[in-house]
Amino acid sequence: MVRSTSLGGGLSALHVLDSGRIVAAGTTVKSQTGDQFLVEKYKRDGTFDTSFGGGDGAAVTGFKTGGESRDDFGLDMAVQSDGKIVVAGESIGTDKRFAVVRYTFAGVLDPSFSGGGVLTSFAQDAAATGVAVNNGTHKILLVGDEITTARRSGSTPGSPRGTWGRSALPVPRPSGARESDGCARVRGRGRPPAAAP
Repeated sequence: MVRSTSLGGGLSALHVLDSGRIVAAGTTVKSQTGDQFLVEKYKRDGTFDTSFGGGDGAAVTGFKTGGESRDDFGLDMAVQSDGKIVVAGESIGTDKRFAVVRYTFAGVLDPSFSGGGVLTSFAQDAAATGVAVNNGTHKILLVGDEITTARRSGSTPGSPRGTWGRSALPVPRPSGARESDGCARVRGRGRPPAAAP
């Protein structure tokens, strides 16, 4: 069966829950408010889970800076052990920033996570292309372009913590796999090197 998204756009990551239901994340198509993060939830039979989001199985989130809408692209996703959904990507306005949001299992923004989402600017334009969550330490790890890595840890959701790498941003109680060597393995979308002139 081929299933289209509930809104125009594309999906870039998915997670199969223990219940057999599927959560997928991506981006809506351009609208008057710009591209936005899109998260959809499907039942085992492939139909939309209407208990998620706004009753249509979808949750849509966009960022603004200075009252102006930005183009937001969800590139990767992870699901915590409590069912909360973390989506990471990029937000493009006059600059390009790391963007991360967290939803409850019901598909609404988690207010305990800095109001639901965080934009992080760096010295250079940057985009988060991969995310992993760790059950044992309750930390979220983001990786992306233009910088090496950014680790989220601490007790105050969404506030900066410059103790590791170029920037570290605190987030409480994520979940996910931790390798036996204590390292997190993060997937992401790589880009091939530019061809030599």
